[in-house]
Amino acid sequence: MEVFRAPRALCDHYFHSYAFYKIALRALQPVIALEQEMNMGNVYDTLTEINMIKERLNEHSCIRVLDEEGDSWDAYFSFTLPAKEPEIADLESRWYIPPSYKQFLSVSNGAVLYKDVQYGQWGFYLYGTKDLITKNEQWHKLYSSLPNDYLVFAESLGDADFLIINTCHPEETNECVIIGSDVGYEVSTWPIIAQSFAEWLSYLVNSQGAKYWEN
Repeated sequence: MEVFRAPRALCDHYFHSYAFYKIALRALQPVIALEQEMNMGNVYDTLTEINMIKERLNEHSCIRVLDEEGDSWDAYFSFTLPAKEPEIADLESRWYIPPSYKQFLSVSNGAVLYKDVQYGQWGFYLYGTKDLITKNEQWHKLYSSLPNDYLVFAESLGDADFLIINTCHPEETNECVIIGSDVGYEVSTWPIIAQSFAEWLSYLVNSQGAKYWEN
């Protein structure tokens, strides 16, 4: 079953004004809620989302976006070479790697998404295979209450937020939920923000890099 994706069309064609931005962002919320309720995480494809981003990049690897304050700015993107099979196999010896995230690593071994090129105070740094190991050692030391199954796969630029794959996945699906950190609160209360990595990436693109889970 295909879920209606009108907000993406709004994002692509009508985000030239703040009013349209707010309308589209509000319109996106019930779609996200509906998709989560229907557990539609497996309808998303990581490669499709990445290709959609790459098709919109200008010669400086940027996309012009409009934020919640009504300001437009250039969001920078950077992708790398694919991870090698032994590198992914090494990760799989440590954690369960869900299909949509494995697909990402097979296309780009790490990435920078929606980086504010002027101030560097916004964006997401997605770890490559090498960083995944060292960064998770650091995060788990810093937050000793993080379960061993929590794989931190990205961090926010400009703040202390980070994103987690809960690799302890339900038996009925091969995918894993994405959790957003909420520093200052108990880890057990941190929210699930997507049903898979591909779903999270799709929502992020729909919301033009905004932290949709905080709206």
